[in-house]
Amino acid sequence: MPRATLWQPGPGDGTLRRRGLARRRQPAAEGALDAFVATPFHADPAMASDPALGWLAALLATAADRGGLPRRSEITPRRIGPGALPKVLLLQVTGPPRRYLIRLVGTELVRSSGRDNTGRYFDELAEEQRGANPYYLQLLDHVADSGTALLVAANLFYRDRAWQPVRALVTPVSGNGDGVGYIACAIDLPPGEGQAAPGGAVS
Repeated sequence: MPRATLWQPGPGDGTLRRRGLARRRQPAAEGALDAFVATPFHADPAMASDPALGWLAALLATAADRGGLPRRSEITPRRIGPGALPKVLLLQVTGPPRRYLIRLVGTELVRSSGRDNTGRYFDELAEEQRGANPYYLQLLDHVADSGTALLVAANLFYRDRAWQPVRALVTPVSGNGDGVGYIACAIDLPPGEGQAAPGGAVS
């Protein structure tokens, strides 16, 4: 059964359309986003062996067995592993009003973006991420509201690195109570360059 796609828009209609990879016809601005697709995550045994996302998929499976969300105390360097740790993003859900405080940014993510945003709120990144920021916030709100994980695929443009393909597993994590207190992101930056479709990028 095909998985439902939450966001798959096109230019001018307030969302991004999945356009595929094609040659860019004009320079992209830093923080531009293309081919952004988010789908609900469903348990997949094959995911457990994924070098970047497998640790978080396994944590989701453990939490599902006990009928709850992953716990913040379960997100440790040992569980994540040295290969995946540089590509982890951890956000704390604060408020009201709801905001997302960046608690941890892996070193590989810092290298790719050229900045370490640890200690900042996600909505403060609008200047750097420009038009892409509302899509990220919409995704985080969905995870916080629904308490369900998402698989995300996109192409991001950072500095002089051109278009970088990105895969991510974005997962709710319990706080002190029963609700979502954190959001954990296991991120993969596959080698190679993704090229955004002309006219399909949000800058």
